[in-house]
Amino acid sequence: MPRVNRTLVFVLLLTSSCAFLLFQIYYYRNYVSKVRGGALRPGVLHPDRINGPGSEQDCNPRFVSILGESQIASWKLSVFRNRWRPAGSFMRNQPDVPTPSNVHLMYPEYIFKPKYRPGEMKNITPTRPISSVQQTGLHLLNPAGHVTSSQVQWQTLKKFLALAQHFRLAVFLADTTVLTLLSQDALRQRDRMIREPHCSFLCTGRPITSFALQANQWKLNPGFLLAAEQKGFELLEVRGHDPRLASLDTLSGEEIPLHFLFRLHGYIIHVVLLYERSGNYLWHGVLRLKANMDQSFAPFKLLDYGRHAGAYDRPELMLTVIDSLDIRVPRNISRFLMQQQRARYLECRYHDARSFLQLYPDDSSAAAVEFRRKAKALLNLAARTLGELDIPFWISSGTCLGWFRQCSIISYSQDVDIGIFITDFRPDIAEAFRDAGLSLKHKFGKVEDSLELSFLGEDIKLDIFFFYKDGDIMWNGGTQAKSGRKFK
Repeated sequence: MPRVNRTLVFVLLLTSSCAFLLFQIYYYRNYVSKVRGGALRPGVLHPDRINGPGSEQDCNPRFVSILGESQIASWKLSVFRNRWRPAGSFMRNQPDVPTPSNVHLMYPEYIFKPKYRPGEMKNITPTRPISSVQQTGLHLLNPAGHVTSSQVQWQTLKKFLALAQHFRLAVFLADTTVLTLLSQDALRQRDRMIREPHCSFLCTGRPITSFALQANQWKLNPGFLLAAEQKGFELLEVRGHDPRLASLDTLSGEEIPLHFLFRLHGYIIHVVLLYERSGNYLWHGVLRLKANMDQSFAPFKLLDYGRHAGAYDRPELMLTVIDSLDIRVPRNISRFLMQQQRARYLECRYHDARSFLQLYPDDSSAAAVEFRRKAKALLNLAARTLGELDIPFWISSGTCLGWFRQCSIISYSQDVDIGIFITDFRPDIAEAFRDAGLSLKHKFGKVEDSLELSFLGEDIKLDIFFFYKDGDIMWNGGTQAKSGRKFK
């Protein structure tokens, strides 16, 4: 038999092994990695449908990632065999509520630099298509295999938002802690995102998350409450008198729902109902528990809303993705938070006003009626002008007395008085009122001591008094026109 060349055989075997290894590397890099990297495949939903086929939602919102006022946003998507995996966590299938979205915020893969004012958030469209997968709910575990409190809270929020979406309740995020995190710079959130990669914003460590809902969208549909009960939620409904029906002639006797508190696994979801008032603003009532209600249902002292009634401008909302959940938020978060800090609403005391007017009837002459109409229009103009400048104010002097004493404007006062803290003074106030159609009539004092501005509109004077803080007291100054003497 011929002698076998062992060296040649060894070289052939080595060559074939290397060729096979190179083929495996080529196949993995060009096919398998594309699938794992999130390439679109048959069966993956279109990006403009965020809830899959059969969704109750009839809008096609853009996906928006928001990480703060610097607006550094990022998208991170990992789709593997039709399953989404949050970074740093494990999961298993749990037949629960369908996942609304599969977008996970990470730091930072794409950096967007839109041009707009701080505090406002615009829709940001990612540079690559985002796919969405209809799947069962995620059950997130930490590396040790245990469910953490933040993961339970995330599941609770996800379940509630899915119910609200199914019943077409456009709740929006009103939680001050979460909104504050969203309004901060994204760079300051890097450490927090590393610690809680799946729930960086919504899981704040507080047992309560607050949402708001415009009351005209709330219909007493027992189906929503029944579905919430079937999902395991416990409900506490707080009702109160409807102030929209109150007047000097009659007092409101009808009760309306004001607050809903949903409890699951020790976490509370607080829904505040916002009612539209005649002044084109939104109002919510105070949360008062009746004697037969469970006083331990929730940590009521931690609630953002309910200690007093509140009034808000109607916020412009946008749909965004926060911690992989589709949530509506105010477009201008900073403005909403600023309003929330000073939104306390005081209802006019109709009972006391009616008693006063029985002793001192109001002037009902044509001249008095016309003056009150012009005064209200001037006050409304002042509110709009100062609102555009983000300057808070209050009614003062005779105008305040008329509201407090008789729920109206004193007809013989012949002017409108408002107050502003001197710390909120801006040099362009006079120009803003001139642009609104008012003329500057007087300017007394200086910014340092006793500033006072007077504007004229429709034969009615608008007096703006500036108030100064001195320790525990607050005062406003006055200047005598002829002598120039100053008074406190």
